[in-house]
Amino acid sequence: MIPAPSVRIVTTAAPALGLRSPIDLSNRVLRFTYEDRDDAVDKVTVQLANPDLVLLDRHDVLGGAVWQASWGLGGAMTRPRAMTVRTVRGVEVLTIEGHAQHVAMDQVVRSRTFHGLTRSQVMQQVAAEHGFQGPFAQIVETEEPFETIHQVAETDARFLRRLARLENFTFSLDEDRLVIGPASSLSEPVRVFHWGPGRNDGDVKALNVESNLALVVGEVVMRGRDPKEKKTVTATATRTPDEQRGFERWFDRVSGETGRTRVEERTARAGTATLTQPTTVTSPAGIQRKANAQLRRLDADAVKVTLQVLGDATLRTRQVVELRGASRRLSGRYLVRAAKHQISAEGYVVDLTARRIVGGEGATVQPAGATPLANSTAAQTPPAARPSTPVDLIDPETGRTQETTR
Repeated sequence: MIPAPSVRIVTTAAPALGLRSPIDLSNRVLRFTYEDRDDAVDKVTVQLANPDLVLLDRHDVLGGAVWQASWGLGGAMTRPRAMTVRTVRGVEVLTIEGHAQHVAMDQVVRSRTFHGLTRSQVMQQVAAEHGFQGPFAQIVETEEPFETIHQVAETDARFLRRLARLENFTFSLDEDRLVIGPASSLSEPVRVFHWGPGRNDGDVKALNVESNLALVVGEVVMRGRDPKEKKTVTATATRTPDEQRGFERWFDRVSGETGRTRVEERTARAGTATLTQPTTVTSPAGIQRKANAQLRRLDADAVKVTLQVLGDATLRTRQVVELRGASRRLSGRYLVRAAKHQISAEGYVVDLTARRIVGGEGATVQPAGATPLANSTAAQTPPAARPSTPVDLIDPETGRTQETTR
């Protein structure tokens, strides 16, 4: 039996306003939403019952007040999250919106210069200034040192986020830890979700794809100008064979006679398009690093999904989850970019926004209903040895469709 969800909202003491004891608003909560995002400040929305109009006369409910919010199932509650009230609307039912309090790293704007360090060394130095070091900071090492790295009119949090983005690293910062590194190096999935079309008994209530699955770039060519050598420097970034297998095109073939559907694989590999971009970077190593980062960024955006799952207070951003049973193209490991916890009279659900992690385990999941490959070397079979696959070709002049084979 699933325990009932619960929410605890407690105001904090405000001696300046004459309020020396907090009050518990938990019994007034009608609806609670906590939006945990890695690209914005966490947002809290609470609906409170106020039939006696008492809350309208309390200073600790007005804008600027600080509350503590926690939620969960049964006794498994989250740690209290501090929030600052921003807006208050309504009379008999109050809708309160607030934001999680900023950490100290995102409060002061600074300008300074670092000399002869790699980006990871700069990030480690800045993190240590705020107490994030040792087991409280996990920052992946980078190799290339820079003559100068500038922080110009930025908070330390924004500065670290920018450096992480330049290396195509994920950035995780909260009161407990700081994690900066590539998504592919993250830990094993914290949860495995099973999706079944038409099923209502699974842990996934809804699944939606947010990206265009046809827009896949096979390689990135980056061109820059070396002013010393007076020549153009070109770098090309391509996927590893393991990553490429994650972009093979599986599709559902419907039989015109029986109406049955079977999963088939096109013999032509996906991701053959080339993206060419200019860059202001001048060093060959820098241009190659930028090309690699751009390809990883495109791969990360190639498959983005939203999942609505049963309530789980432990789900949060920057976690790795695994999706199974949603075809080869969608099944695999995902990095959670946003987790929206919603608790109401209807129950407790979490809306997850996640992006696919390319390569590794995420590239080896078989599609639902597909026949497994005969052995581990089947993926290396030359295309000519595979059975031909029927496809539809559209004549650009007449618009007619003709079936052919590859």
